[in-house]
Amino acid sequence: MRIAILGGLALACPALVAAPAHAGLAPLPNYSVFLSAGVQGGGFKGSNGFGLLDASTAIGIAKADAGTTPAPFVSSEAVLLENGASLTAGASASLSYYARVTGGAIGAPVGLAITAKLHADAIDGGSRAFLSITDMTTLSVIFRAERCVNLGPGGVCTQPGGDLTLKSFGFTAPAGHLLLIDMLAQTVGEANAGGGGGAFVDPYIAVTQPYAATYGVEFSPGITQSLASGVPEASTWAMMLVGLAGLGLASQRRRDRRGAAA
Repeated sequence: MRIAILGGLALACPALVAAPAHAGLAPLPNYSVFLSAGVQGGGFKGSNGFGLLDASTAIGIAKADAGTTPAPFVSSEAVLLENGASLTAGASASLSYYARVTGGAIGAPVGLAITAKLHADAIDGGSRAFLSITDMTTLSVIFRAERCVNLGPGGVCTQPGGDLTLKSFGFTAPAGHLLLIDMLAQTVGEANAGGGGGAFVDPYIAVTQPYAATYGVEFSPGITQSLASGVPEASTWAMMLVGLAGLGLASQRRRDRRGAAA
């Protein structure tokens, strides 16, 4: 389901207006997160809690990170340092949380906007950044965005390439319905590549005019959000620096091997 871009930051800026919660509705469920990172030969390790995962060996580096401050985000990076037919490196970070439009009549359609910091890139590797919003009351997907690069054989890539950073999309959600927000950032370093990829997802959701005077949005306990900016999170900068350093080392090793062969 592709939603048309509604223009710059115009829809991302309305402030969330306090609105009364609907009486009798259950509290929102907690968020959940899963991280995994690894390189072949160094093993994979996973976590169901927040915190940077780091898996590094002589053949590759993989990192995955997820958090809720200052806004919900997930990011991952994977880099192969060596070439080889059976070498792989991968990292994934997924975060799911819940939201609900408050105020007004239950079921009334409310206009919202999402500003997506959704990015995927790859250098001799593959990556995928994915974001979806599902109405759990009707079990229908009301928003979906994805970017992916070089997923390889068997990889499903419905929206290849590019970047959705700081693009605003409009969608409609019924007031009082339970909304599930799913995010995934995933990278794979390809065999024989000595490269890797990176991805991150960091959304901001707000009620648009004229609905903002009546409605608000509540989130799972522990979830906060701030207006997305063009500056990546500190963790994203760290991932990017690790990736660049890894690619530089991989390139140097390839040059050294070519020199030795000569």
